[in-house]
Amino acid sequence: MGNYKGEDRLEKHYTTEYLYNYMNQEILKKYYKGDISEFLENSAGDGRMVDFLKSEYNLPVLACDIKNETEREDITECDYLKTNIGYKKGRVGFINPPFNKGLKFIYKTLEECDY
Repeated sequence: MGNYKGEDRLEKHYTTEYLYNYMNQEILKKYYKGDISEFLENSAGDGRMVDFLKSEYNLPVLACDIKNETEREDITECDYLKTNIGYKKGRVGFINPPFNKGLKFIYKTLEECDY
C-alpha cells in the first residue's frame, strides 16, 4: 500500500510476508553467523515484521516508527533518524526503510547493529 505524495507526507509501503520470509531465509540465515541479541525494526509500520521476528526467534525486537498509528505498546513512536539508540553487540537490523530516506536509515542502522 503506497501513499507517498511528497516530502510533507508519510510513506507507507508495508512489507509483504513473501519479502520478510525471503529476507530471513535467503539473507539473514544464509549470511549472518553471529549470535543475535535482539532485532531493530526502525520503520515498524503496522508491526507485521515485529510479529514475525518475535514468533520466529523469540528474541526482543526494538521497534519504532515516526507515527505509531496502531498504538501498539511494542512500537515506540519516535523520529528514528533523530533518536540516539546506540550500538549493541549482536543486534540485527531487520528493516524496510522509507524510500525517500532509505540510505540515511541504512547507514544509521549499520552504526547501531552488527548486521
